[in-house]
Amino acid sequence: MQTVFLTSGSRNIVPTLVPLLLSTNIRIILPTTSAARLSPTVASSPNVTIVEGYVQDPQWLHHLYRCLIGTDDLFTTMTLVSSMQRVSSLKHLVYLSACGDFIDLGLLEGWTCAHGLVNVILDKMLAASKGFKWTIIGPSLFSVLRKRLQSLLARGLYPEPLGAKGVSRVAVADVAEAVARVVQDQGEKWHGRKFNIGSLKRYNDHDARDNRLMYETFRDVGFGPTKQQYDEQVELLGREPRRYEDYVTETAKEWRGEPEAATTL
Repeated sequence: MQTVFLTSGSRNIVPTLVPLLLSTNIRIILPTTSAARLSPTVASSPNVTIVEGYVQDPQWLHHLYRCLIGTDDLFTTMTLVSSMQRVSSLKHLVYLSACGDFIDLGLLEGWTCAHGLVNVILDKMLAASKGFKWTIIGPSLFSVLRKRLQSLLARGLYPEPLGAKGVSRVAVADVAEAVARVVQDQGEKWHGRKFNIGSLKRYNDHDARDNRLMYETFRDVGFGPTKQQYDEQVELLGREPRRYEDYVTETAKEWRGEPEAATTL
């Protein structure tokens, strides 16, 4: 049975990703600082091993590896890579980054927010790593974030200054399915590649400092896959990604209390 080590049970793709992985008879090891915070979907499966601890602690992480087989992202992923290079049983790292051609272009222009820059650093670090296989998934702006805007939209406010260049949108289910396909591949076909996941169409306009800087980046340089990156995403998913317009329609129905249509993964 293949074993998958997830580094976080709290990311918003995990409740969707875990059932996809478990449906293919994969065992999951899930470190978390608080097991009580995990969703029932994640915590209830007999094929999920939950271990409480801190992934940022290199000694704890290295011990866990050997026994079981934002800015935090930077230290966590660097710790993971360092440990993987010393533990031969860990073969393939799937890193959830952000949409962008960070490896080849090497440009930091426009990226001034910390949780955006960390992806640039880690993408390039993984590309130079040796001793294990790697695949990077780079989602654009999650559609699910818009649900947090309900109370503001009801008052006629729209607190997302996306700018004229616009941003791509991505469904959580598309990201989860992309990760699941890459995990199941075990680094055979998709090793050494980055897949940018999101709509080809970019949506535009007609306080925390980091969020302000992030939206300034969207305004100045835009955010989303190129046509070539979009085609590579379709290759990985085996279909077109879900449309943002459909997500908006489903969200509006949910807010009005109407029955939700079934989603096919």
